[in-house]
Amino acid sequence: MRSFVRARKVRLLYLIIASLFCLRIGFSSASPGIEPEALESDKFSGIDFKNGLLKVSVEKQNFNEILYNVAEKAGIKMILYCPADKKLTAGFDYLPLEKGLRLLLEDYNFVFKYHSGEDDLSKSTSHLAKVFVISRLKDPTFAETLGIGGIDQEALYERIMKTVKVKELEMMIKERFESDTLTTTQNSSSQVGNIEKVLIEKIKEIGGVKNLKKTCNRKVTKSHTCY
Repeated sequence: MRSFVRARKVRLLYLIIASLFCLRIGFSSASPGIEPEALESDKFSGIDFKNGLLKVSVEKQNFNEILYNVAEKAGIKMILYCPADKKLTAGFDYLPLEKGLRLLLEDYNFVFKYHSGEDDLSKSTSHLAKVFVISRLKDPTFAETLGIGGIDQEALYERIMKTVKVKELEMMIKERFESDTLTTTQNSSSQVGNIEKVLIEKIKEIGGVKNLKKTCNRKVTKSHTCY
């Protein structure tokens, strides 16, 4: 009788051990199923910012989302006027924030806005607070009107702000003309020509090349060349 009870206890112990072993195997095999979700939620794990240094390692990720993620980590404000579907692949180890941003923004017009109690544009006594990014103008008419060449931070800031105003005017004028029904291709071409003329006049009103050149007599910065 005692041997029977003892054998039963041993059998029960084996069953418990076997059950624990099976549970462990099942848990291990389930882990890979969780991993993709973790990777998806942490797709910007290649972006890091510490001690004023920026690290980026991304592949074919949304350009705007990358910049917003950098801004969040660095504690700065990012203001973008760019296409929402642009993809970016980039990689560099810890670099000073401004140098890293210049690498990310090499295909764009941009300006750094600094925060200081006395002078927002004083690089020596202030820290980076805002970054304005805008797509480079593809229309040669606009490029010629706004001027081409390297300029300093303040002049580029003014230029970008004026460019933004021009884009807003462009949308307003296009909406106005698109509301009219065009009957012939000739009329359509005429309308486009009128839009360009109006825009050029508006650009001149809000600054134009003449006024900008007065502010561009400082040191030329190649990184900030507008095209």
